[in-house]
Amino acid sequence: MTAFFLKGLTGFGPAMVFVPAVGLLLGPRISLVASAFIDLLVGLGMLLAIRYEKEDWRFILTMSGFMLLGTMVGSSLAGYAPAQLVLGLIGLFVLFFGANFILYDLPLPPRFFKSRFFKPWAGGVIGGFTGGLVGISGPFVVAVTRPLMDKTRFRQVMVAVLFIGGAMRLFVYGAVGMWNVEVVRLIVLASPGVIIGLLVGFRTHMTIGERKFNLVVGIVLVLIALRIGWGLVG
Repeated sequence: MTAFFLKGLTGFGPAMVFVPAVGLLLGPRISLVASAFIDLLVGLGMLLAIRYEKEDWRFILTMSGFMLLGTMVGSSLAGYAPAQLVLGLIGLFVLFFGANFILYDLPLPPRFFKSRFFKPWAGGVIGGFTGGLVGISGPFVVAVTRPLMDKTRFRQVMVAVLFIGGAMRLFVYGAVGMWNVEVVRLIVLASPGVIIGLLVGFRTHMTIGERKFNLVVGIVLVLIALRIGWGLVG
């Protein structure tokens, strides 16, 4: 329920809660596939309920294209690049992003965000690359997208971008034979909590302002960074 409360509230973040919690009980393979499939269904439902403008789809498809490019490169290097080093660097960057969301009225210091090296296309490529390499892509997309739009449009864009990314992951999981009966059983059992969490998250999104929304996003990113750090030292 908590995982998909975050989805309804911010448009991202359920894997941070769902994957480790279920992974402890049923193993990482089942938790990864079930998380991707549930997130895909949830994303489809949210897509059908959201009204998008042409400008939104232009941004979404452009970002998804850059993510796909990064994913292809990252996936080709998976197993060859030093995963521990990559995870450590990701954790530091995500901690930086999260702290700035918490500390600043704008998610990132304007001087840093205006750098010619820090643009939405770069976030998409880097996010896709790290996603293909070690399975973590969302924080980089969040960091470059949130400064460009208000909380509601941000959530809508994140839902669509992560839906497309989730479909890519699910195709790969099926190709390598990670589906089984346990995954289907878990999806059915989790459905009531998913629905309740989404409804509460949607309602909460409507009642909080931009500043509180930034705090929530920042806290989620910091928790992701801490989870990465715990995995490295644990």
